[in-house]
Amino acid sequence: MSSNIVHKNTLKILIYPQSENPYHELLYSQLRAAHPQDTFTYLPVTPFNLIFFPFVVARKRLQGYRVFHLHWHTFYLDPKYGVPGRKLISFIHTWVCLTALRLLDHNVLPHEAKTTNDRFLARYTAAIASRLIIHSSQTKQELTDVSIDPKKAVINPHGNYDGIYPASLTPLEARKRLGLLPAEKVILFFGAIRPYKGIEQLLEAFAQLKTTGIRLVIAGKCLGEDLRRTIQSAAQNDPRIDFADGKVADEDVAMYFDAADVVCLPFTAITTSGTIILAATFGKPIVAPYSGGIKDLPAKAGILYDPQKPGALTTSLGQILANDSQRSAMAKASRAYAATLAWEAIAATTYQIYSDALQR
Repeated sequence: MSSNIVHKNTLKILIYPQSENPYHELLYSQLRAAHPQDTFTYLPVTPFNLIFFPFVVARKRLQGYRVFHLHWHTFYLDPKYGVPGRKLISFIHTWVCLTALRLLDHNVLPHEAKTTNDRFLARYTAAIASRLIIHSSQTKQELTDVSIDPKKAVINPHGNYDGIYPASLTPLEARKRLGLLPAEKVILFFGAIRPYKGIEQLLEAFAQLKTTGIRLVIAGKCLGEDLRRTIQSAAQNDPRIDFADGKVADEDVAMYFDAADVVCLPFTAITTSGTIILAATFGKPIVAPYSGGIKDLPAKAGILYDPQKPGALTTSLGQILANDSQRSAMAKASRAYAATLAWEAIAATTYQIYSDALQR
């Protein structure tokens, strides 16, 4: 939604969706502090707002909102309801909602198919957008790959999580709390568990590791019953695997990262990962595929392996676990990278994007 009229030199920005991820407040707290005369309002995801979305947005437009910032689509029917034709209904509803907007977008495509034609909706979103906010240079190529002109795209990185999850335990205390031995080398997989996160590939690679004194900790809510059973079976058959199924409470996030030697995130599809930034914020060496926005991670901050090369994940894990001095250097590089992702500069760029969109 955009206009070339700005009343009394103020802006009213509507933000959708409202997310539990602290990413949003890290950005908008900076914007509110820098621009107290402006209004930054979240539109929550409720059944009413989803069903009557075009009318809700039209009302907000009449109330003076001139910018609508869509971070990601949430117009899909949840698979848990088992509605026949769910993907077709989701496609139609998303198209109707997007038609009501001039918007800014976040990711190129969802990592898992949500409608009968996600590519069309991505191109349609880009066509009606005033600007496209992307987090990495790699995403520009992804736009081109799905026939989206990247001229509207502005690269604005994902900021760090400094101060959001303060540590209250020492690494040894964190390990004791989690039942881990002080001398063990601990690999952490953290975050919501979906098929594209590559957890099955990680389990397979871990099973092939011959390194002694190692532990794999999987912490996050598993969103799929078959996947949950796969992880539970692996944990039952291998005492080196710990599975904490469920959303990790905010006060426990630091505990998991402080207890870890390495964070492994073997995504099979990735545009931008907040978990990668979270791991860097805690100064953890990272093992991940060289793909998507992960390519922006400095090489010295971890090991980025070729996901097409057989055995690359196992080899990378073995290499990073075997070299203490290398891990120490990677930890420093990882933290240094996170320090460059300050929210003040990111918020300033975001605000300039809003202003530019209104002037078009």
